[in-house]
Amino acid sequence: MKYGHCGEGSIKIKNADITKVLREIGFMLEMEEEESPNVIFKVRSYKAASDVIANLSSNIEEIYKNHGLKGLMQIPSIGKAIASKIEEYLKTGKILYLEELKSKTSINVDEFYGLEGIGPKTIKIIYDNLGVKDLSDLEKAASKGKLRNIRGFSERKEEIILKKIQQFRKGRDRYLLGEVYPLIKQLETRLSNFKGVKNAVAAGSFRRMKETIGDIDFVVISNDAKR
Repeated sequence: MKYGHCGEGSIKIKNADITKVLREIGFMLEMEEEESPNVIFKVRSYKAASDVIANLSSNIEEIYKNHGLKGLMQIPSIGKAIASKIEEYLKTGKILYLEELKSKTSINVDEFYGLEGIGPKTIKIIYDNLGVKDLSDLEKAASKGKLRNIRGFSERKEEIILKKIQQFRKGRDRYLLGEVYPLIKQLETRLSNFKGVKNAVAAGSFRRMKETIGDIDFVVISNDAKR
């Protein structure tokens, strides 16, 4: 099966949404205490699937409408288990497996998702030692010098975590590259197809493949610059 670009009227919101929920599942699984080969394999599988969908040029919703579950399973890195969860999301707007994982912890995982440099394991260790449940709790603990008392932590690590939180709060208007990649590529294609345009490419932080994107810059070549 070949996957090409969608029509100009198709905005691939579902691709970004599914990328996000699959990454969240991987994030939640990493927080589990059990580090069995099975859990590690699951984490890698969800991360790989989310990366593939983030870079998919076709609308995953259209793939499902046209080819069903088998069509989803023909996408690289997507097996039956993950394809079934994507199908569930497309039908209901949620994945029960993710809801079940979230229900097992008191940590407000949504607040930590996207916080660069502070992984699920670190968050779980801090929670086990200090009962930190959300970003505000973590910021207060770091500000009061409580993190350095946890085994494996230091004053330097505490300072880094506090700085990451402050940067994260300032960058809340930024988006993860994988979540916006499909939309940016679609805009790039539409600009390239515009009458009089010889070439159009996304530049700036997107071109440099930064982890987060604040705005999008496009470089457009045309003999009719005014138009």
